[in-house]
Amino acid sequence: MSSVKEKVFRILSKIEILIPAVLFVLMLVTCGMYLDIKMNGRSSTLPSIPEKEKRLILRSNASESESYVDDLLEPVFVGVKHDDKKIAAIPDDESRKIVEQSIYSSLVDLFSGTSKRIDFESEEANVEYIESLKNSDKYMLIGFFCDIPSAAFLPCIVNGYDHTVHDSVFNIRNLFLIPDVDDNLSAVAISSDYDVNVISPKNNIPFNKINAETYDISDGWSYFEFSDKSLLQPELTNSLFISNYQIKPAAVVYGKEPECQWVDNCLEVFSINSNLVKSFTSGDRHSVNYVEQDGEIIIDDMGFVEYKALDDDGINLEEYLGYAAEEGSNYAFSDKVFALKKIINSLNIHNDNVSYSLVGFEHNDDNNTLLAYFKYFSDGILLSQDSYDAVFEIHGNNLVYAKYKAIICYEISEKTVLIPQKYSSVLIDKDNEQFSPFDVYCPIMFSEDDDLSVKTVKWAKVSSALEVID
Repeated sequence: MSSVKEKVFRILSKIEILIPAVLFVLMLVTCGMYLDIKMNGRSSTLPSIPEKEKRLILRSNASESESYVDDLLEPVFVGVKHDDKKIAAIPDDESRKIVEQSIYSSLVDLFSGTSKRIDFESEEANVEYIESLKNSDKYMLIGFFCDIPSAAFLPCIVNGYDHTVHDSVFNIRNLFLIPDVDDNLSAVAISSDYDVNVISPKNNIPFNKINAETYDISDGWSYFEFSDKSLLQPELTNSLFISNYQIKPAAVVYGKEPECQWVDNCLEVFSINSNLVKSFTSGDRHSVNYVEQDGEIIIDDMGFVEYKALDDDGINLEEYLGYAAEEGSNYAFSDKVFALKKIINSLNIHNDNVSYSLVGFEHNDDNNTLLAYFKYFSDGILLSQDSYDAVFEIHGNNLVYAKYKAIICYEISEKTVLIPQKYSSVLIDKDNEQFSPFDVYCPIMFSEDDDLSVKTVKWAKVSSALEVID
């Protein structure tokens, strides 16, 4: 009996020795796989997944696991008319978020539906149609800084995007959400040139989902009227108490060294391996250049971050989208917009309070290049008078260049009175000129003194026509 116990004891002793040995070997293998992934961005030891299955898995993952703070569409105006009452959201994120929550699901259905262009017999007929919209009993009007291609709306406002072919692409500067004959939601899109397209949603949506009675004039809303200087220029008629702001570069607030969280995140977004990167500080110590085999990033004290691909390929958009383009083809325009949204929402900086808004695209069919330009908003207020604040360049299916301002925008306790927009427009246009269709009257942050970081908010006339700065 004792011999049996001794035999069992010896077996158990060997097992006790074997188990740690096996676990140690497994630890070495997994550590090796981790290092391979960390150094090379992938594991070369795992079998590849068939492309079709990979696309399905990654597309599903992209649509279910991502949430977005910034949708790249920042209206300069959101107003509602109900009978004789016309009210609009003031420059304030809270009132705008209420609107977004109430209408975004409807906009998804709307831009998943169909559209039809209206061709008018004359310019007078075109104007008469738009005037009738303005004077109708019920609508919500969403105005943008500039024309936005209709194909950009879906990838901007949904979390998971599955490419949908659109029969037509048209520009949208102003979007009227209106009831149809059955009191279901419909829409009329109007461009800066006053081209008109009627949009019908994929499914019937009761118009009362965006009823004006749900908005309170005393809580983040103001009355508005349309200017007599322009066909489609709404103006707030109330005085507003608006906070002052402070703007500082992230490099000044948090630093620009590789151990800074926002810098490390920036390197990751642009596929710069932090284990292989080399950094060089400028002679005046105002900028740092991070260089790796495939790309480089320059960060300076003024807030600029510039990414350049150092090879012909850049970063394939599949890294952001989670699904590959069809074999032998390029991603569609809408896929590229969705990729830009994922990139921008990955460039998170703690408490930056900055929203990106699309202000233009440039296509070059000869070399298959797309340039996308953005301006910055905070609480619905423009942060600068620059033509644009960020630009991204996509060549084929790859991101090859980006330049943007990494800045922090603080709302401070001091407030100033913003006179009614309708009176401000009179003071700005002393010659009583008519508005250009590309003019925008909107709130912008201005420097009050020599301290360029302190900003007060004023009404200003700016042109939405993009001026590309070489």
